[in-house]
Amino acid sequence: MFYLKQWAGDDGKLWEYKERYRGVLPRRVFADSTGYRHGLYSVPGMPPEKRQYVETTYMSWVDNHAAVALKAMLDESRLALDFPLRFKVAWARFLFSLTFRSPNVIKRLQVQMDEQVAGGAIRQPEIPFVAAEVFPSMLQSKTVIRELISMTWVTGRLYHADQPLLTSDRPIIMTNGLVQPEAHIVLPISPRIFFLAYRTEAVFNHIAAKSQKELAAQINDHVTRQAIDFVYAFDDSQTDFIQKRLGQRARSTPLG
Repeated sequence: MFYLKQWAGDDGKLWEYKERYRGVLPRRVFADSTGYRHGLYSVPGMPPEKRQYVETTYMSWVDNHAAVALKAMLDESRLALDFPLRFKVAWARFLFSLTFRSPNVIKRLQVQMDEQVAGGAIRQPEIPFVAAEVFPSMLQSKTVIRELISMTWVTGRLYHADQPLLTSDRPIIMTNGLVQPEAHIVLPISPRIFFLAYRTEAVFNHIAAKSQKELAAQINDHVTRQAIDFVYAFDDSQTDFIQKRLGQRARSTPLG
């Protein structure tokens, strides 16, 4: 994925941490070869060459547009992200997609859909519903996209923090809801840069008051504790930190 490539070294590889047969251990992998679950978005009942259309067509479209926005975010000359609307929509859609890109989430969504069919709330078509099919319509939610792009967007740079930022297969730090005044979203977008969306100046000032060391430590703690299977790093300097946290699968909570 384009997002993970920000953690890759000159060889195109990053450090992947995962629970292995001898515990949580790192290994060097290419960004494109990690975290992928074959058949995750497969749609049974379609011709074999079209069963992965959600991944090969729709999700690729989401990522390609978001990659353009990410490039602009990493531009050193920007602080406030006054993007054209199409950029903000693309990045908002990508942020929303990150909350679904997990086998656990797809499994839970499938269970909910099956229960609705069994209860008569949804009429079962000739070919049974699969959760992956609803992704395109879910990610087009005007309500969610509107709330995300109405927030103030900035990037923070932590060049003086002791440790680089980590990321994971569940990297978004967010409040439970986007409307309340304290609503905010934090996402590491490189080993030294994070994205922040917020509603009020009070939230911004609270986060900005933290030292770079404290902020990096809190972000890393969140993205590691809430990871499902994978944590990613630019180097292996935080192995002990990751080993103590990966596997907790904590609920995503606001930045304290």
